[in-house]
Amino acid sequence: RFQNAHETLIWASRDPDAKAYTFNYDALKAGNDDLQVRSDWLFPICTGGERLKDGNGRKAHPTQKPEALLHRILTATTRPGDAVLDPFFGSGTTGAVARRLGRHFVGVEREQAYVDVAAARIAAVEPAPASSVEATLGKRGEPRVPFGTLIESGLITPGAILRDSRARHEAEVRADGSLRAGSHIG
Repeated sequence: RFQNAHETLIWASRDPDAKAYTFNYDALKAGNDDLQVRSDWLFPICTGGERLKDGNGRKAHPTQKPEALLHRILTATTRPGDAVLDPFFGSGTTGAVARRLGRHFVGVEREQAYVDVAAARIAAVEPAPASSVEATLGKRGEPRVPFGTLIESGLITPGAILRDSRARHEAEVRADGSLRAGSHIG
């Protein structure tokens, strides 16, 4: 058979009438050299210090997920204070990363040995400072004032010339809220 090369992420809301959802596009771009993040992600499997072991030195869970994977998922789809459900909690990777990023979580796991491993893992996590877990907001998240409102309120007058800080470029303010720079209007 083919080697597993992906896992499916189910991204849902508990409210069936929800019109909005969280997708922190700009936060993901900020962590990806200012490029839009692709839908296929490559993360190494858990090895070394991240791999949880039982008392006999064996893997504590056979399919432990890398924390980097859950970090990206939670950064992309949640805000601090949001709740995350992991119905197959396993070794508690979701809970550990959620705690570090200031999110709440509900984990469901039927195997007591995994519950014990997850609880110990999560208890050892130091939450990041609240000021460091807010998602980066892009231009869409910034407050906006329609340029025409500045003209209507008299803060800028039609015919005024606006220049950049080095006076290299200039544009004339038009009565309808547009600008004219040479032959360009917008």
